[in-house]
Amino acid sequence: MKSLVSPEVVVSVAFAADYEVTSSNITTLDVLATESRFLLPLLGAALYDKLLGGGYPELLSDYVVPQVAAWTRYAVEPLLAERFDFDRSKDYSEADYSMNRQLLMQLRSTAQAMSRRLTDYLNANAESIPEYDADANPLNHCIMYGDVVQVY
Repeated sequence: MKSLVSPEVVVSVAFAADYEVTSSNITTLDVLATESRFLLPLLGAALYDKLLGGGYPELLSDYVVPQVAAWTRYAVEPLLAERFDFDRSKDYSEADYSMNRQLLMQLRSTAQAMSRRLTDYLNANAESIPEYDADANPLNHCIMYGDVVQVY
């Protein structure tokens, strides 16, 4: 299966240049899982397939790539310690755990903002993107506040 965003692009968009993550730390499977879980429900299969075929390059580069990169970073962050062969013999404090939890909360907030940004763009340009079905986009029917989902 082909993904819209490569691991190399995820690393360049979602990680600072001085961060020790390379595209070898992010797998294509990580990106595909992110696209399936967080992107496909927003776009729908028809628009996703159109993007895979090279359609709407501006939508892809300006809105889809940041959304996928942000969610992929959120998804892989807990796995990176394992992939970096993290030394489990060290004793880590509650402060370390708290700092990691705060980082994940911030990454999730950023990813949610990128999903909202993508949805807002799609809604504003729905007439010029016939493959998009605004009624099928779950973000048009709910708002997420951290772990709370408000459906309307």
